[in-house]
Amino acid sequence: HWKARGLDFSKMFFKPDAPHEAVHWTERQKHPIDDVLDRKLIELAKPALEARQPVSIELPIRNVDRSTGAMLSGEVAKRFKHKGLREDTISVKLTGTAG
Repeated sequence: HWKARGLDFSKMFFKPDAPHEAVHWTERQKHPIDDVLDRKLIELAKPALEARQPVSIELPIRNVDRSTGAMLSGEVAKRFKHKGLREDTISVKLTGTAG
């Protein structure tokens, strides 16, 4: 591609000669996702997720909740694939600031 002709990624993809050093999974990451707001959303949305019953959820949100909704939408996609749910089956009103 003409835009990529001038790009040089060699330093970025350089692999040092260190045969005795691990380069993958050297340390387990700690992601505190057990108590994120999305877990509460999924729990409160169970009637919609399990029986397609409309739910309305109102919760506070904080700056640490920036990706809120991603896990819930993933759960909807996992269960209902491309068909999804009817519009307004899950209504969420968040009060506060995030992002």
